[in-house]
Amino acid sequence: MKKHLIILAFLPLFGFGQIKIGTFNGGIWSFQGGATYYTVYNPFAKSLFSRMDVEPTNVRKTLISNMIDSLQKYSIWDSLDVFYMFASHDSQSSLLNWKYNDFNATANNGVLFAVDTGYKGDGLNDYINSNYNASTDAINYKLNSMSVGFYNRTNDLVDANSYYGARDASINASELTLRTAGKYNIRANSLIVQEADHNNYTSGLIVVRRIDSDTVGIYQNGILIRETANVNSTLIPDLDIYILALNNNGLEKQSTFNQFSMFFAGATLSVLQISKLFGLIESYLDELGIGVIGLAGGTVDFNEEIDFNINISFGT
Repeated sequence: MKKHLIILAFLPLFGFGQIKIGTFNGGIWSFQGGATYYTVYNPFAKSLFSRMDVEPTNVRKTLISNMIDSLQKYSIWDSLDVFYMFASHDSQSSLLNWKYNDFNATANNGVLFAVDTGYKGDGLNDYINSNYNASTDAINYKLNSMSVGFYNRTNDLVDANSYYGARDASINASELTLRTAGKYNIRANSLIVQEADHNNYTSGLIVVRRIDSDTVGIYQNGILIRETANVNSTLIPDLDIYILALNNNGLEKQSTFNQFSMFFAGATLSVLQISKLFGLIESYLDELGIGVIGLAGGTVDFNEEIDFNINISFGT
């Protein structure tokens, strides 16, 4: 990298024009309209690109790299075990775990994929298997420190649809289920169901977190809906987490009609991190033209959330 910078410093002497410096974030030389751009991609992003059967465009590479940079900036990245961006350029890349080359997801029973949008359930029996068992596979997700979240593009209010979940034979569970009585039903490594109002609006980024042995909360679009004590933890169910449905002791149950654009699981995120994550995900999806929340009451300045690519350009 230093060699490149030394060369670039002398280029104006040879008549290439003024050096314009933004910020680094990205990994290739490109030439556009007489200008030269150098981008250094995040190492995790480069690893992810190498696992994609269809190489993404340079624009998408930059978007992905910027997202990972920003997740690292707010110390969210280190808390994650799995992070799936279902809103991708093809189905194979959409199921890759961005964090590690482990726990890549699989689509089951014909769950419907849409390019740059994500997966939609049929409300019958289709689902995504994360292939991530938080009981045996977790690195950051713990009994008393966990966060699970997803971005929901639809506002389907069918009763008893499960957004995600793993529930064992003893009803120990990590799950989120919708009830048309205006409630979310939440279990977070527990036998106990916590209820929270959704007020018939379930779109955007939903995050469930457990911060200790008895406190569980749910956030929607960066805003706390409810956080409750006396929700004692019991154990982490020894099952893969299903997405768009519940893994009910090894069987699919309660498939949803909703459409998800991303999903993650890991350690407890702070209130600030949840707010920042909402801004980052909404910004990313807005770049793809599919975000459904907009400025959401002006709580996030999306123009400043993602560390956009810094180009060094040479031109007249």
